[in-house]
Amino acid sequence: GSSVLDRGEALGEIAERFLNTVMGSPSMALFRVVVAESSRFPDLADIFYRAGPAVAIANLAAFLRELDEAGALKVADATASARLFYAMLRGDLYLRRLLGLASEPAAGAIDAVVDEVISAFLKAHAPA
Repeated sequence: GSSVLDRGEALGEIAERFLNTVMGSPSMALFRVVVAESSRFPDLADIFYRAGPAVAIANLAAFLRELDEAGALKVADATASARLFYAMLRGDLYLRRLLGLASEPAAGAIDAVVDEVISAFLKAHAPA
């Protein structure tokens, strides 16, 4: 079976890749442009969402369904849990970076967010 360590490691890698991507300068710049132009170009926002966030949520939801079926986690609604996972990652560190109040975070800062989120996520989805 899948141990807590395995689940945590796999989810941790997903979380780390996500944060390193979205908090990088190119992603931040693109996201700011999409937000700034979304009222004038709603199609741009839709394409951005479908190509990025929607894909990430669908992929994670599929993985969470596998973990649920294997009894490794208890996941009642995989899509809702995937959205929650990414929402927790986009916390204070992400917001400060988006607002230009913080430069690209050090690896240690990302690791701390990942550890916090994975811990809470595993607790919330612990099998009975």
